[in-house]
Amino acid sequence: MVTEERLTREELRELDRQQRIAQAVADGDPLLAEWLKTVEYDDEGTPEEDAEDIRIARERIAHGSCISLEEVFAGDAELHPEEGELYRRLDAEFPEWPLFLSRIAPDSPEGIEFFARLEREFPEAVNFVRGVE
Repeated sequence: MVTEERLTREELRELDRQQRIAQAVADGDPLLAEWLKTVEYDDEGTPEEDAEDIRIARERIAHGSCISLEEVFAGDAELHPEEGELYRRLDAEFPEWPLFLSRIAPDSPEGIEFFARLEREFPEAVNFVRGVE
């Protein structure tokens, strides 16, 4: 008799993280790979959302694929339209914003300048960008 070992939430997160890092490396995106090593996971999902995420993750794992960051953002935009608008505006008006998630320290001269500009021109995005760091 074969029993299916259930992974803990932490084990699933680590498996997901490692797959995303490997995909970023395979895609030639070392900045994304580095960012993925330290990104915090969101624990605000409902049990139903978590179950669906786990189902999708297991399906992707079984097929040897993982989701791209763009797909994550697109999914977030569908679930939370206000975040979708935030992403679109950030991408359009502040295309360099992802650099401040993984490569440029917020207290560096570039970071200080970026966040000052963001505060002036798009203040509702400041906490989002700082919170994702």
